[in-house]
Amino acid sequence: MRYNFFTIISFFAIYLSLANSVLFSEPTDDVLRDSNEESKTVTETPINEDILNTLKYGTSSQKTSIISSIAKSKNHSEMDTLIKHYPNELNPAVKISIIKLFSRYNYESAKSIVSLALDDEDESVLKEAYNLSAIYPDAIFEKKLSESLEKETGSTQELIINTLGTMKSTLSSDYLVEIYEKEDTSGNAKVQILRYFSENGDIKGEEISKKAALGKNNAPFERYMGVIALGKYPSEENYKALESILKEDIPELSARVIYVLPAFKDYSDVKADIIKAAKNDNETVRLYAIKALKDYKTDSDVEDLLLYRLKSDNLESITLAILEINTDSLSKKMEPSIIELAESSNNAKLKNKARAVLDKHSVTYKK
Repeated sequence: MRYNFFTIISFFAIYLSLANSVLFSEPTDDVLRDSNEESKTVTETPINEDILNTLKYGTSSQKTSIISSIAKSKNHSEMDTLIKHYPNELNPAVKISIIKLFSRYNYESAKSIVSLALDDEDESVLKEAYNLSAIYPDAIFEKKLSESLEKETGSTQELIINTLGTMKSTLSSDYLVEIYEKEDTSGNAKVQILRYFSENGDIKGEEISKKAALGKNNAPFERYMGVIALGKYPSEENYKALESILKEDIPELSARVIYVLPAFKDYSDVKADIIKAAKNDNETVRLYAIKALKDYKTDSDVEDLLLYRLKSDNLESITLAILEINTDSLSKKMEPSIIELAESSNNAKLKNKARAVLDKHSVTYKK
């Protein structure tokens, strides 16, 4: 395996992304969680002859400039032209520019690019292909990724594991359990493997998830993700394991336990544990508890607690979490306080979120 500048950059990108997702946000079931943030609106206009000529005869810098323009215009015909051009493109930098464009827009026709890019011999193109395949999940790509997984090592292998997890694939479960158990497997790889099982919930990952969560000598990231993954396997035994972790009283770890507790409601009165955590002095524990209370938001005591926190908690992330809880169904108790935020808050993010909630439910307020 050849390692170059791109390999090093990829490693740090994975590490920073992972640190952020594990420490400061909850996992998501949305396969396209970041890709769809960009507008998917495209326009229909005749193809520009200059674009065709540039793709045929232009230098790499001229081509990448044209691709950048297409990314801004989001023109349907021009995007189709790029897809048709891709099989004939030889320059890796231009290929990567095209791949990155379709990583931003979930454009169904781009699946043909994924298939070609996953067979590319250039390592830098392959890395981008692994990311792109998560945007366009397909059983055909899963097979290719699973085959690549056993050939690659290091940060590239971790990137593939990440992508397979995002796709909720289960094809590599046996192999990943085997890798996890090896002594020389890196901490980053173990975290990615646990994330893989936290996404797909394959029963084959239950034991290593519990092992990761309970291992007091494990690295923090490994334990955090072990707890998140264990949330996919609700049982009385696993609930007792989570209880023992709470008794360790490690805020960052407790926060993850609180977040997954709703999955264990058949085995205990977990609502009481979550309410208790929502009063914790530690902001991270409090935040995860607030998010976990979404399943109980119509209960009177929970509603009162959320209203109190909305009025008294100065942490932006907690206020946003409470507003998010009211996005689908707006509590009448909450309405006056959310109106006040929408009309008077000095925090633009909170004001805009409050207004979005009110607008969705057609509530009148002063703009």
